Amino acid sequence: MSLKQRIPLLRWSFWRMATGVRNITTTGQIGDGREANAANARQIWVHAGVADRITCVVGTIGDGGGTLDALAGEHGFTSGALDFVFLDHDKNAYLVDLQSILDRGWLHTGSIAVADNVRIPGAPEYREYMRQQQGKLWQTIEHKAHLEYQTLVSDLVLESEYLGG
Repeated sequence: MSLKQRIPLLRWSFWRMATGVRNITTTGQIGDGREANAANARQIWVHAGVADRITCVVGTIGDGGGTLDALAGEHGFTSGALDFVFLDHDKNAYLVDLQSILDRGWLHTGSIAVADNVRIPGAPEYREYMRQQQGKLWQTIEHKAHLEYQTLVSDLVLESEYLGG
């Protein structure tokens, strides 16, 4: 897949994506809405040499529409514009936030949603939704993983392809 559209990434994995895939423009959203955390992230991106390809939007998708409106109005998020969504923030918000993105119509057939830490600390509602929508709205693969920085505790990463709808 050619990742040429703007991509919303939640939390601080932006620089990992930006360094791993050279032909993307990344629009990042700091999921806790704190400018201090955004400032720290910007410093990391400068140090990593990717700051020229990452735009930081401070806010949360669940803030009543303000952040979603900013992504649309100020950053060009339009119907079918997103190729990839990476969910790595408040696990309880994964499903609600993905549904907000769907409600805006920003995904297209073939868009990919990746959700980290689905087993621990866990996003059971998100995982159940993806199971219920398997072959209907989403095609999901569960990848076995481990919690960050260790190999003892197993986790899950869900990779889901949007089938349209």
